[in-house]
Amino acid sequence: MAHTLLVYAALVAAPTAAFVLARRGAEWLSRWGGRAVPPAPLSQRLADLTGRLRRLDGQFQRLERSGSPGDGTRLRAVGLGYDDTLRECCLLLDLPDPGPAPLAAAVRVQVEADLAHRGLEW
Repeated sequence: MAHTLLVYAALVAAPTAAFVLARRGAEWLSRWGGRAVPPAPLSQRLADLTGRLRRLDGQFQRLERSGSPGDGTRLRAVGLGYDDTLRECCLLLDLPDPGPAPLAAAVRVQVEADLAHRGLEW
Protein backbone atom coordinates (compact mmCIF):
# COMPACT_ATOMS: atom_id res chain seq x y z
CA MET A 1 0.00 0.00 0.00
CA ALA A 2 2.78 2.42 0.93
CA HIS A 3 4.58 1.56 -2.32
CA THR A 4 1.43 2.34 -4.32
CA LEU A 5 1.01 5.69 -2.56
CA LEU A 6 4.63 6.55 -3.21
CA VAL A 7 4.30 5.73 -6.91
CA TYR A 8 1.06 7.73 -7.12
CA ALA A 9 2.64 10.73 -5.38
CA ALA A 10 5.59 10.58 -7.79
CA LEU A 11 3.24 10.43 -10.79
CA VAL A 12 1.25 13.40 -9.50
CA ALA A 13 4.35 15.49 -8.79
CA ALA A 14 6.36 14.60 -11.92
CA PRO A 15 4.62 16.93 -14.44
CA THR A 16 4.88 19.90 -12.11
CA ALA A 17 8.52 19.19 -11.37
CA ALA A 18 9.31 18.86 -15.09
CA PHE A 19 7.57 22.17 -15.83
CA VAL A 20 9.41 23.98 -13.03
CA LEU A 21 12.77 22.56 -14.10
CA ALA A 22 12.16 23.48 -17.75
CA ARG A 23 11.15 27.01 -16.82
CA ARG A 24 14.15 27.46 -14.52
CA GLY A 25 16.42 26.12 -17.25
CA ALA A 26 15.01 28.61 -19.76
CA GLU A 27 15.47 31.45 -17.28
CA TRP A 28 19.05 30.35 -16.62
CA LEU A 29 19.84 30.21 -20.34
CA SER A 30 18.40 33.64 -20.99
CA ARG A 31 20.37 35.09 -18.08
CA TRP A 32 23.70 33.59 -19.17
CA GLY A 33 23.79 34.75 -22.76
CA GLY A 34 21.37 32.36 -24.37
CA ARG A 35 18.43 33.58 -26.36
CA ALA A 36 15.57 34.87 -24.30
CA VAL A 37 12.61 32.55 -24.44
CA PRO A 38 9.52 34.57 -25.24
CA PRO A 39 6.52 33.75 -23.10
CA ALA A 40 3.68 31.89 -24.76
CA PRO A 41 0.89 34.16 -25.97
CA LEU A 42 -1.83 34.77 -23.40
CA SER A 43 -4.44 32.97 -25.51
CA GLN A 44 -2.25 29.85 -25.74
CA ARG A 45 -1.55 29.85 -22.01
CA LEU A 46 -5.26 30.20 -21.24
CA ALA A 47 -6.08 27.40 -23.70
CA ASP A 48 -3.56 25.16 -21.92
CA LEU A 49 -5.03 26.02 -18.52
CA THR A 50 -8.65 25.45 -19.61
CA GLY A 51 -7.59 22.09 -21.05
CA ARG A 52 -6.02 21.24 -17.70
CA LEU A 53 -9.22 22.33 -15.88
CA ARG A 54 -11.30 20.12 -18.17
CA ARG A 55 -9.01 17.13 -17.56
CA LEU A 56 -8.91 17.62 -13.78
CA ASP A 57 -12.67 18.10 -13.59
CA GLY A 58 -13.18 14.85 -15.52
CA GLN A 59 -10.79 12.99 -13.21
CA PHE A 60 -12.58 14.39 -10.17
CA GLN A 61 -15.99 13.29 -11.49
CA ARG A 62 -14.72 9.76 -12.26
CA LEU A 63 -13.13 9.41 -8.83
CA GLU A 64 -16.31 10.59 -7.09
CA ARG A 65 -18.37 7.99 -8.94
CA SER A 66 -15.94 5.09 -8.47
CA GLY A 67 -16.08 4.86 -4.67
CA SER A 68 -12.92 2.73 -4.55
CA PRO A 69 -10.85 2.58 -1.37
CA GLY A 70 -8.12 5.20 -1.30
CA ASP A 71 -9.98 7.56 -3.62
CA GLY A 72 -10.10 10.19 -0.88
CA THR A 73 -6.39 10.85 -1.31
CA ARG A 74 -6.72 10.97 -5.09
CA LEU A 75 -9.72 13.30 -4.84
CA ARG A 76 -7.74 15.65 -2.62
CA ALA A 77 -4.78 15.65 -5.03
CA VAL A 78 -6.97 16.34 -8.06
CA GLY A 79 -8.86 19.03 -6.13
CA LEU A 80 -5.62 20.77 -5.18
CA GLY A 81 -4.48 20.69 -8.81
CA TYR A 82 -7.83 22.11 -9.91
CA ASP A 83 -7.63 24.92 -7.35
CA ASP A 84 -4.05 25.77 -8.38
CA THR A 85 -5.11 25.91 -12.02
CA LEU A 86 -8.03 28.19 -11.17
CA ARG A 87 -5.57 30.43 -9.36
CA GLU A 88 -3.24 30.53 -12.40
CA CYS A 89 -6.19 31.54 -14.60
CA CYS A 90 -7.05 34.35 -12.19
CA LEU A 91 -3.49 35.64 -12.25
CA LEU A 92 -3.38 35.62 -16.07
CA LEU A 93 -6.68 37.49 -16.31
CA ASP A 94 -5.80 40.03 -13.60
CA LEU A 95 -8.51 38.78 -11.26
CA PRO A 96 -7.96 38.88 -7.49
CA ASP A 97 -5.84 36.04 -6.16
CA PRO A 98 -8.25 33.58 -4.48
CA GLY A 99 -5.53 32.42 -2.11
CA PRO A 100 -3.67 29.16 -1.72
CA ALA A 101 -5.24 25.76 -2.29
CA PRO A 102 -7.37 24.19 -1.03
CA LEU A 103 -10.05 26.73 -1.79
CA ALA A 104 -13.25 26.77 0.22
CA ALA A 105 -16.24 25.56 -1.81
CA ALA A 106 -17.83 29.02 -1.86
CA VAL A 107 -14.56 30.62 -3.00
CA ARG A 108 -14.13 28.00 -5.73
CA VAL A 109 -17.65 28.63 -7.06
CA GLN A 110 -17.05 32.40 -7.04
CA VAL A 111 -13.72 32.02 -8.89
CA GLU A 112 -15.35 29.74 -11.48
CA ALA A 113 -18.11 32.32 -11.97
CA ASP A 114 -15.58 35.15 -12.32
CA LEU A 115 -13.60 33.19 -14.89
CA ALA A 116 -16.76 32.28 -16.81
CA HIS A 117 -17.73 35.97 -16.78
CA ARG A 118 -14.36 36.69 -18.42
CA GLY A 119 -15.21 34.18 -21.18
CA LEU A 120 -13.33 31.10 -20.01
CA GLU A 121 -15.08 27.80 -20.78
CA TRP A 122 -13.97 24.34 -19.71
